[in-house]
Amino acid sequence: MDLLQPLLTAMALEGSYDIKDPCYGHDLVNPDVPTCLQGSRWSEIAQGIMGGDISDKNATLVTQDNFHRVYTVTPVHLPRINNTCDGTSACTLQSITVTENYYNRLSPFDTGKTEIGAVEIKAKLMSRQSVQVAAGNKTADFHENDEVGQRCGDINK
Repeated sequence: MDLLQPLLTAMALEGSYDIKDPCYGHDLVNPDVPTCLQGSRWSEIAQGIMGGDISDKNATLVTQDNFHRVYTVTPVHLPRINNTCDGTSACTLQSITVTENYYNRLSPFDTGKTEIGAVEIKAKLMSRQSVQVAAGNKTADFHENDEVGQRCGDINK
């Protein structure tokens, strides 16, 4: 069991569709039921990295991810931040992200020829600027916060 533990941990973090089917509910927030997975823990962690440090604003970020097909038009599922903070008193920002895992479709059998994990995790996250502004940093600038470097590449590292 110790040998497989890193793989099982990664599959749980990803929200592997091999563990349980995704909920894919109609509403933005999927139902919290035992028959399907609500979202990906990895995307919740990624949103925290994307949002950056907000501790100087006495704020913390709590994210709930939800599985949806990211290419759908009706309904459109987009990430959001549900509240704002004043930047001085202790506050918890509540955010919602949207994720779809994509798996290699070449082989339905686990023969080792194709990956067992997601080939791609398509995640819709809120920008660093939007998290910073919601945390109380009213001067956060998109060009300084989100156009610098390779933010998604940094998250994947």
